[in-house]
Amino acid sequence: MANIVAGEQYRKFDGQLSEIKRQLRQSGGYPFGPEELRVALQDIIEGRFGQYWETIELGTHESGALLLAALERDGYKANKGAEGIMLKPEFTVSPTRTKLRLYKVTADELGLAQGGTRVQIYDAAFVKGFCKIPAEAGPQTRLKYLNQQRGECLVIATDSISDSGGNLRLFVIDHDDHGRYLNAHCYYPDHVFLPDIPWLFGRR
Repeated sequence: MANIVAGEQYRKFDGQLSEIKRQLRQSGGYPFGPEELRVALQDIIEGRFGQYWETIELGTHESGALLLAALERDGYKANKGAEGIMLKPEFTVSPTRTKLRLYKVTADELGLAQGGTRVQIYDAAFVKGFCKIPAEAGPQTRLKYLNQQRGECLVIATDSISDSGGNLRLFVIDHDDHGRYLNAHCYYPDHVFLPDIPWLFGRR
């Protein structure tokens, strides 16, 4: 149902929009993150208010090795697959500190009631405005997600990552009976992921 906006309510909205434009025009530059503003405005345009799951920061460490050390320092475990990926030269981190909003969604919520392959899930997510996120989001999410409930797992929606043996892997944020982990699970291209497993995407 559409809502009529008029009078004082309209004037308040108009004033807030004018303030955003004033900040964008000021000679010293916009004081906040312009990319974050773009994503927030697009969410508002599409009627998504406060629906992102979490915000992480990329570029806090200069290499995968330093990120791995940070995980160990904070008491998190990484399986051998995750360790191997983060120590590969191909694993890159953001050269600048950048905030990234994460959106949690399942295959079922994307319209795949029986689940789907990685490609099917990604294609369904792209139609709804979601996008892949960089591999660095895996360890950064593990560092940020302090209160993960036991039994929960979150798949990081990145490009496929090859380990040293050429196996395709995806980062998974896990909490089992042995603690909180950053795992890199191996999968085959035709593997069908269950419909209720949460994935973490970004937004275009």
